[in-house]
Amino acid sequence: MIKFDYQMSDLNKLASQTAIPSSVMLDAITAVRHEIQARTERGVDVNGKAFKPYSKAYIESEDFMRQGKNPNKVNLMLTGRMRNSIMPTRVRVNNAELEIQDNQWAAYYTNKTRKWWGICNKSLQAINRIVNDYLKRVLR
Repeated sequence: MIKFDYQMSDLNKLASQTAIPSSVMLDAITAVRHEIQARTERGVDVNGKAFKPYSKAYIESEDFMRQGKNPNKVNLMLTGRMRNSIMPTRVRVNNAELEIQDNQWAAYYTNKTRKWWGICNKSLQAINRIVNDYLKRVLR
């Protein structure tokens, strides 16, 4: 699960007393979801590095061959169940959570060898842009 609480820095006194509505938090956590999916599809981990190659045993596995995967494109996509099951959950004022709702074991195991699950700098920028746009509208 990814959880974040939006903690406002020293924007100003009024902004620090402004609650970020759940609708804005949903937009922010959805942006994180899309960033994780797109980054993983590109074969890039949470730290911006290329995923390590698949093991020889995995490349030679029946599942790998049946799905017609390219051994040179490491994007953690076999059936799509793991990546497609990333969903926003428990979205509230000032916080939101993102969870993998299906195939959690595969997600956990995969993340041990290829760090794909997490909030990277691009996700943080998206969160800040969405929340700051909201604050600009509210604080005018």
